[in-house]
Amino acid sequence: MATSILYDKVLSPFYDVLAARLFPDFVHPNVITLMGGGCASLALIAIRAEAYGYAAALFICYSSLDNMDGKHARRTNQCSRLGAFLDHGIDGSIGLLAGYEAVSGAVFGLAPSMYWRGYHATSCVWLAPHVVALFTGKLDLGTRLLSVDEAFLGTSLTLALASVQGAPLLDGSAPIFGGLERCDALFAAFYAISAAYVVATALLGFGVGEPASSRAAKPPAAAAPPRLSGGTRWALTLAYAAFWSAPWPNGPGLHSLMPFGWPVLMCTMLAAGLL
Repeated sequence: MATSILYDKVLSPFYDVLAARLFPDFVHPNVITLMGGGCASLALIAIRAEAYGYAAALFICYSSLDNMDGKHARRTNQCSRLGAFLDHGIDGSIGLLAGYEAVSGAVFGLAPSMYWRGYHATSCVWLAPHVVALFTGKLDLGTRLLSVDEAFLGTSLTLALASVQGAPLLDGSAPIFGGLERCDALFAAFYAISAAYVVATALLGFGVGEPASSRAAKPPAAAAPPRLSGGTRWALTLAYAAFWSAPWPNGPGLHSLMPFGWPVLMCTMLAAGLL
């Protein structure tokens, strides 16, 4: 998985030391993962209660534990596919929801009528690299300049600023931001980004977040073989396409698809791609 420069130079060495000092070898890494999920859940509760100071602290704990569980697993030789499933499952459910509500609520005060549409667009972006991973065996969650770790830091900073300045920090429906029409344009950009990523990687044959030097040095035969049959991979891709098309005219129906279809699709793709 491609990692950012900030992660390689600063965050990874820091979490290496922190994980070794906080967790003895007998602690199972899945316990750390579940602790992170608990922190994300509490952060979401704090966000909805507009207790943004507590939410910032809890979200930092979640992102830290999310980094340390894998490091602890590798250090103690306790890596497992179940651990990978739990890690990405928590990130893609409660973690994604907490991050989305931090930005939509604490920053822009997004109208309730826009809630599912915004969360749907965000989840499409998160699902896109997992679709690609079904075919390439490689999971890209960012680039060398901007990755999921920068998103974690930005969310924590957003919540900290909201606790100091008051929330929402901005009025997302104000004319200066273009009102709800601008929100629709932003969501459309999210859909375009997710679709372009899937198409680009399908046509070019590698993750767009992978450094060019790495792509050039690695022959196609060295790529990790997919674990799934072609029919299964394409079936899951079509399910993602149906989910992606939900908000468009004559789509499957956004309000019914998001609360019920999203967890099923997410867990199916994770289990198929990671287990």
